[in-house]
Amino acid sequence: MGWNNLFAAVKERAWQKHEEAGKNWLAFIAFAFCISFIFSVAYSHAQDGKTGDMKKFYQVNCVRCHGADGSAIGVDGKKLKGEDFTDPRWQKNTDDEKMIKVILNGKFFGLAMPGYKEIITREDAKRIVTEIIRKSEKGKIIAP
Repeated sequence: MGWNNLFAAVKERAWQKHEEAGKNWLAFIAFAFCISFIFSVAYSHAQDGKTGDMKKFYQVNCVRCHGADGSAIGVDGKKLKGEDFTDPRWQKNTDDEKMIKVILNGKFFGLAMPGYKEIITREDAKRIVTEIIRKSEKGKIIAP
């Protein structure tokens, strides 16, 4: 009878440890989820900030020729034949990689459009293309 009681006590203690481990594991999973959620939200806000910075960059460096909405209707835009980012045909026929290269290297030796590779990174240029130029709409001002 003594061995049975001892076996039952050991079995009960093992089960309690198993339950505690399960609770600890669940707490760890919940903690890991919370941490990953916090970092993903922080990363998302950081990316939004970078897009805002690129919109400021657009206002300072691009508006003169491409216009506040990307339609190139300003005096310099017409004179220099700036691209109309709001034109669906232009959007369809223009490759992202080509736009990134033009933003970084300029056009016609920097005379038609200066290059900005000394000021912004390739990732910034890509963000300008995907989050500003590709989303340009006639009449909708590109603002941070």
